[in-house]
Amino acid sequence: EKLAGEVVSLQQQLSDTQQQLNDTHQKLTLHTEQSMVEHAEWQKQRDELNALVKSLQQETQAQLSNASGEHNQLLETIAALREKVASLEALESAVSKLTHELSEKDRAEQTLASEVDALRAKCTALCNERDSIETEL
Repeated sequence: EKLAGEVVSLQQQLSDTQQQLNDTHQKLTLHTEQSMVEHAEWQKQRDELNALVKSLQQETQAQLSNASGEHNQLLETIAALREKVASLEALESAVSKLTHELSEKDRAEQTLASEVDALRAKCTALCNERDSIETEL
């Protein structure tokens, strides 16, 4: 009877172990299937990325080629702009010199105008004095 109890116990343990083994097998099968799906998705994404990289490489090469031509044009434009800047600086210097000369002429004109006003005042005073003398005579 004791032996029969142990047999029953061992049979139960065997049954439990087989069930665990079946559960584990199902989980592994499911996990394997999911892994295969994920791997296929990963390969698809890798292929898409490789195609994108190739496309970007081609586009970059074309842009580099265009950029080289644009760079040369920019260098020519910069040289022309430098010449214009030098010309504008020379004009600015000439304008500054003329502005200074005009300022000096304006000051001289103002001085002359003041002197003319002073002479007119003297002339008016002398005329008034003459008129006053003539009236007395």
